[in-house]
Parts: sequence; C-alpha cells; structure tokens
Amino acid sequence: MDTLVLLHISPVSPLLVCYLLLSDFVYLYRLLLSSPENLHELPFFGVSSTYISVPVTHSQISSLVFFSLLSDFCPLTLDINTAHRVLRLSEGNKKVTRERTVTEYPDHPDRFDRWAQVLCREALTGSRCYWEVECSGDFVRIGVANKGLRRKGWGRECCLGDNDKSWCLLCYHSQYSVYHNNKQTVISSPYSPRIGVYLDWPAGSLSFYSVSQTMTILHRFNTSFTEPIYPGFYLNGNSSVTISHLTPCDH
Repeated sequence: MDTLVLLHISPVSPLLVCYLLLSDFVYLYRLLLSSPENLHELPFFGVSSTYISVPVTHSQISSLVFFSLLSDFCPLTLDINTAHRVLRLSEGNKKVTRERTVTEYPDHPDRFDRWAQVLCREALTGSRCYWEVECSGDFVRIGVANKGLRRKGWGRECCLGDNDKSWCLLCYHSQYSVYHNNKQTVISSPYSPRIGVYLDWPAGSLSFYSVSQTMTILHRFNTSFTEPIYPGFYLNGNSSVTISHLTPCDH
C-alpha cells in the first residue's frame, strides 16, 4: 500500500471522505465534481450511506487518474504539411517514422526543412487535452509548441524544447529528460515507451506521464499559455512515434 493522505471533498453530496495519493488528489477532485455518479462504476470504492472510504494501491489510483484524464482525451492527427522530408507518415497520419531516404513532399511554409520534426494539425487552446503516444527507437522528443515556432534553418528557435516557444520530453536510450528554452532537466524513473501528455491550457500546466501497468508523472511544466498549442515530435535514428487511440480498457 502506498503512502496515503486524507482528503475531505465537500462539494459532493453526501459527505465524501477519500484516501488517496497526494500527487493525484487533483484528478480525483475533478472527477468527483464532473461525474460523481461514476463512483459507483469503480469497483475499488467501498460505499456506505455517509461516506466513501478509499484505501488504494498505486495501480488503483493510477486507474482513477486515467479515467479522469480520459474525459479530456483529444484525438490527434499529424500534419503532413509540417513534416520534414526524412519523416514518413502512415496509419492515417497517426504514425511517423524517421527514414534514411527522403520523401518528396511539396514545398510549404510550415514544413521543417532542417530538424526532423512534425506537428499535429490540431490547435489546442482554452481547454484541457490528454493524449498518449507509443515510441520506438533510441531518440524521440515528444512535446508541444506555439504556432510561432520557426520552421526553417538549424537554429534553436526551430527545435522542440530548445526555445521559449516549446516544451518537450526526450526519450533517449531508455532514459528521460525534459527541455524548455534549452534548459535540460534529467528525470530518474523506470522507462516505458508509452507516454501520456496532459495539457491544461487554462491553468498553464503541461504534464508528462510514463504509462505501463501504472501511470507515473515524470514532469509538470507550469507556465502561462497565450497562444494555441500544437503537439509535435522530433525523431532521430530509426525512431518512430504512434499516436494512440484510447479506450477505458487500455489501462
């Protein structure tokens, strides 16, 4: 059993008393406020007439966090007009693979011409969004960027995480680091090739999760978003990234 804390949640009637991991209480709070009836659908809750007692294991609270995040799931599609020519899109523009050969994409002002990067089509703004990706290979940056991220040239103003217009998680030889404005933070955590990303645009929060049998938060950026945000990827070597389709059965 993990370390637990007591949380009293008053906006839900009847009185609820819940035990949960401190790092995840925000997600439980949001879940209760949005859909309190869902509590009866979660088998690990013990319900009485006056309170709910929730002794949880790490895997159980991870399931709870996932159900909360799933309500904010955003389907994403890669934007072929941004893809560098060494990147091949497939599976309905849900997968990107770094290739040794060049694809003859037409010229486009949004296309990256030096860094092997691609952005998604969806502009995320004013809401909360969650997505997951599956990584393969030794070098992948998973991140988000303002539309103003430069597309042409080798400068750091073009690379995900190396400027003030983008944030990213680097998966490198089964290790994690995060980058923003060319500042690196190394993360010590068991490795999983499946990564969850949660953007809370109104709150100015961007979180990265390692997803396996449990969900482990790797890092949370706190900032203030003022522009639409585009998910994106930078691939090196023989790497690939697949955008996942999520259902409650996935976790």
